[in-house]
Amino acid sequence: MMKLLQKIQVFSPHFDDASLSCGEHILRWKKAGIDVEVYTVFSQFESHFLSADSVDFMERSGSNSAQSFQHERSKEDSRSMKLLSIEKYHWLGFTDGGFRSKDELPVYPSHKVLFAGKILDNEEWQKKLLSQLKSVLRDDAVIVFPLGVGQHADHLLVRNLLQQIVHEQRQLQYVDVPYALSFHQWTSEQLIKLLLQPRSLAWSSAQKLKAVEAYTSQVPTLFYDALWEYPECLIGQAVS
Repeated sequence: MMKLLQKIQVFSPHFDDASLSCGEHILRWKKAGIDVEVYTVFSQFESHFLSADSVDFMERSGSNSAQSFQHERSKEDSRSMKLLSIEKYHWLGFTDGGFRSKDELPVYPSHKVLFAGKILDNEEWQKKLLSQLKSVLRDDAVIVFPLGVGQHADHLLVRNLLQQIVHEQRQLQYVDVPYALSFHQWTSEQLIKLLLQPRSLAWSSAQKLKAVEAYTSQVPTLFYDALWEYPECLIGQAVS
């Protein structure tokens, strides 16, 4: 059972992560009258120096340019937030990991590197991101962010930085869908945390799945056969 809460801030690395990984919890929090805000951290896709993997991913999502990809992804997110009854959602404007470049080269030159569990962004850039996260944090809110299952650099960045600045008692971490649905995507440290920390489980309702389906460019790449009901899991001291 979730403790009585008044405010919750959900930090989503990308446009779909909040809906995928804790959409059912968001619906429950809203139904309970809790003030919920969603912050998408990496919401920009502009780049002149894309890796071949990122070009392929963008094209498989139905876009032939970063501009059209940006337009479609942002529209999808607005639809999904509406389906989750979220009025307060914010795009922080940092560039997606697959699109970030430095010195005319991709920071993450392939998806293998992007999912390797290593953060390659320089310290100065990370400080800018940390400063932006600090500027939007509320002192009276529970902070929800990814556990980092799947080892995506963007997920690890959001997790690591928020862990630095949010007291453990105000932290809730969601297991990252779809990566968490494959056992080999977990690290031993994450599995131990899952077993030892308080947790909240919720099966995806039809309403939550509609919010996920709003990401029409992403669902076919995330769920190869079809979208199915799956459980969400949040862990942390803010669960009782």
